Amino acid sequence: MELWDAYTIEEEITSTILQRDHPIPIGLYHVVVEIIVITNNHQVLITKRDPVKTFPLQWEITGGSVLLGETKEQGAIRELFEETGIQASVEEITCLHRTVGVDYLFYSFVCQKEIDESIITLQPGETIDYQIIPFREFEEMLHSGKIVNTINDRYQNYRHKLYTTIGYQP
Repeated sequence: MELWDAYTIEEEITSTILQRDHPIPIGLYHVVVEIIVITNNHQVLITKRDPVKTFPLQWEITGGSVLLGETKEQGAIRELFEETGIQASVEEITCLHRTVGVDYLFYSFVCQKEIDESIITLQPGETIDYQIIPFREFEEMLHSGKIVNTINDRYQNYRHKLYTTIGYQP
């Protein structure tokens, strides 16, 4: 059973506890995060979704729901570690954008660091493969539909801030 804190649209935590796959009361939100990992030479880590998940076998960047008692930063760092084995600290991540959905607050983070492929560990039931690809190829995959389309929708909102944050010039 996965439990979440409930927040107001202003990001204030409430005393309500939410449970995955249960209705969320109107006016409350749970927090969801994604974290894009980019190397210093502008390569991007992507993972392939397990066939039992929604958007089966599509490529994605790491993400998931923030658990009860976690901050959005802690949730992003935990999801990154669980799904890839990559460790990051709060100082290594930057929040790029917030998206407000019907019952969720979605935060997009970037972590710029070198990736030691020998430590990559895929999480059973979540990810089945990974690639580290040039940034330009990542953007081409976004536009071609090879990456989950909701990621592309959010990406368009923070793309220019990402470029500035990582020092990328297309």
